[in-house]
Amino acid sequence: MVWELHDTGRCLQFLIHDNDCSFSKAFDAVFESAGISIIHTPFQAPNANAHVERWVRPVGEECLDHILIRNAEHLQRVLIESSQDYNTSRPQQYT
Repeated sequence: MVWELHDTGRCLQFLIHDNDCSFSKAFDAVFESAGISIIHTPFQAPNANAHVERWVRPVGEECLDHILIRNAEHLQRVLIESSQDYNTSRPQQYT
């Protein structure tokens, strides 16, 4: 994945993940060797990702569950359009 990101010219600065044991030190070392800083979410903080989780479920239910994604570019385009729609059609939720 790191090689593919490098080949596409995308520059990642951070990798954010929780403290699940599936993310080993070796996993983090791969990204750190590429110059990507690892940020761990806080322990026992279920609301740390509240804003993202609030977006992930509706996007899955309203968008991704109804579309067959062909490739990464298609996914990116669909998510951009979905997030633009999400941000404009739900202003009452941001008060």
